[in-house]
Amino acid sequence: MKGIMKAVILGALVFIIAGCSELKRSNPTDPAAGNYVGLHYVGELGQFVNLTDMEIAQSSGQAYIFGTDDAQKITVKYDLNGTYIKYWETQDLPKGICADSASNIYIVDVANYIEIYTADGVTLGQFHFATGTGGGKIACDADYLYATTASPPKIYKYVLNTVATPNPTPVASWGVEGICDGCYSVISAVETDMAGNLIIADSGLNRITITDSAGNFIKKIELVDALQGLSVSGGSIYVPGINGIKQYDYNGTLLKTYADYGEGKGKVTAVAPMVIYDKQIFIGDVVSIKVFKP
Repeated sequence: MKGIMKAVILGALVFIIAGCSELKRSNPTDPAAGNYVGLHYVGELGQFVNLTDMEIAQSSGQAYIFGTDDAQKITVKYDLNGTYIKYWETQDLPKGICADSASNIYIVDVANYIEIYTADGVTLGQFHFATGTGGGKIACDADYLYATTASPPKIYKYVLNTVATPNPTPVASWGVEGICDGCYSVISAVETDMAGNLIIADSGLNRITITDSAGNFIKKIELVDALQGLSVSGGSIYVPGINGIKQYDYNGTLLKTYADYGEGKGKVTAVAPMVIYDKQIFIGDVVSIKVFKP
């Protein structure tokens, strides 16, 4: 009997000690684990509750990452090592973010306002750009700003250096709800490429649409897994979805997979926003950002 009690007590002590130790996940079966760099931006100060979009921009010779959180109605600024810098409050629920070459930050909110800030969060202006249901996305290139609405799914194009003026007028707008070529359902991300084309993620139709800067349809890429967002770099389209981060060429050929869906190192759970910067993939995972090397 004493031997049994001794074994029970010893087993309990082992259980308690094991329960107090850090849980390590190596995920040896994860093919993307070797590309995993690390988990960024976790902690009480500057922690996300619901990351909706992010952008990386240069300011005073240094790169920073800016993340929008619609649960807290804030934009948070970090350095690339994940060190919290500051946050500022937004007018309404922020849904999309982009930056221009001067490091000004543009945020589209759920009420279809575009809010403009410096990289330090100083307000430069705002304007209401559309009716309909908000919650769209936004993209900037050297010359233009593109903002989207959720319902109807529509894209508005502005000359970038005019948007800080009162009541700027779009130079173009387009979008029809439906399944035709050039039609949209749910626009979950919009990006521009080096040729000035728009690459549009449609999570309602589970496809990518490519148009020129005036909205003329060029091609579509049908995807086999759920589509959440996208990023464009080096002639490739990177697509986060429930089956990981996929890299496609412009013909829709799958080139590589970077992460699996799930918990732990090298995996993502609910990806949507992503940015490619300095040969690394920064991927939003609801309350944090994970980083992978291509």
